[in-house]
Amino acid sequence: CVCWNKMKRKNLNKIPEWTAQYITPHTEGTDTVFYPFGGPDVTYPLHFFPCAHTYVLVGLEPLGSFTDIQRNLKNVNYYKMLAKATDHFLQKGYFITSEMGQHLSRKNVQGGLSLILMQLAHLGFDITDIQTMYINNAGEIIHSNEGNLKCVKVSFAKDSDVKHVYYIQANLMNTGSKLPQLTQFLKKFEYGTFIKSASYALFDDRFSEIRSLILRDSHFILQDDTGMPFRFLKSGSGEIHLFGNYRGPNLKVFKAYFQPDLKKSYETSKLVSIPVWMGYGYNVHNPNLQLFCSKHKDILERIGKLREELKNQKCHCDKKD
Repeated sequence: CVCWNKMKRKNLNKIPEWTAQYITPHTEGTDTVFYPFGGPDVTYPLHFFPCAHTYVLVGLEPLGSFTDIQRNLKNVNYYKMLAKATDHFLQKGYFITSEMGQHLSRKNVQGGLSLILMQLAHLGFDITDIQTMYINNAGEIIHSNEGNLKCVKVSFAKDSDVKHVYYIQANLMNTGSKLPQLTQFLKKFEYGTFIKSASYALFDDRFSEIRSLILRDSHFILQDDTGMPFRFLKSGSGEIHLFGNYRGPNLKVFKAYFQPDLKKSYETSKLVSIPVWMGYGYNVHNPNLQLFCSKHKDILERIGKLREELKNQKCHCDKKD
């Protein structure tokens, strides 16, 4: 509780006011947030997009079973392992896949579902439903696991406002065997994409398919420099807003992913500071975010509204004077 209170005070409590001023005006109306590479982190998308009602989280971590979790609720070791699994997240605002793989594979923790439920409890939500389900090749929810993509759906509420999170374990590389199911599932939603602390995976052409999907179908993309290479955003049809500061990758291990074009854009733009520490810039207090708003999606929405208006108008083309 001490670590959670510290995280709320230093980070989470500052996000809603900042988001309402700088992010929400560009993203409102999009009810679903897709969070690839986020693993079981439901905390940050909830704070950056509080008006959304559906959150699709994807990671490599195992899902876990609620039945198994219930068996461990009186097990002291279960809570000790949960504390270890969330230690880095509470200190720096992101999970490390290798560490979670170590902790979440242990019998007492039972996968990422434990971490999602723990976060929602600390954030004051009531859990209303938990379902294990599968996604078939058509992107439909079914209850057969034969060759289908497994996911867990958690419904939760606060002040009668019900939200849903789908937590999906999937390899997002082009060769990922479940990527087609995930792609079809996402087509069921009108969504925006949130990316942070993503290890620069989308710089690798082995992730070109999910990269293309995000660019093509997202109403907006809110990311830090570890997400989509900036050149893809610049070449897209949309507006770009820059926040924070960019001097290069904040972790030395990723220095090869320095983006000169992104640095130049930051140097020539009027910047808005970010009041929270987050992502790989946490230790050096140097966060950055880029918001890309797709004009293509906006145009399609306007065309759709215009068609509806024309459909509702009475035609007088056959009327004679």
